[in-house]
Amino acid sequence: MSRKSIYLALTVIGIVMPYLYFVPWFLENPGDVIGFLALATANPIATMLTWDIILSAVVLTFFALFHLGELGTARIITVIAGTFPIGVSCGLPLLLYFREGRKA
Repeated sequence: MSRKSIYLALTVIGIVMPYLYFVPWFLENPGDVIGFLALATANPIATMLTWDIILSAVVLTFFALFHLGELGTARIITVIAGTFPIGVSCGLPLLLYFREGRKA
């Protein structure tokens, strides 16, 4: 299996796994942003994980923007669009997938 295929598989897993937990919660609590934030900061461990994810998403965004010339605007926008509504678990392997495609 090539690295490109592995990155694509990890992108799909990075989309599916977070949404397995988020979608059922969202269907029970549609539009409850305050409730979501309350759960995301419910205790020190949840708050630590929330900040870790936010900061990782910001770092990934800058890293993606630094590769704008190499990968093009559309791909970078796709990476950023995958990072913030889904997560770093989608955005990072997607960026690596696009970078691997440029090497081929």
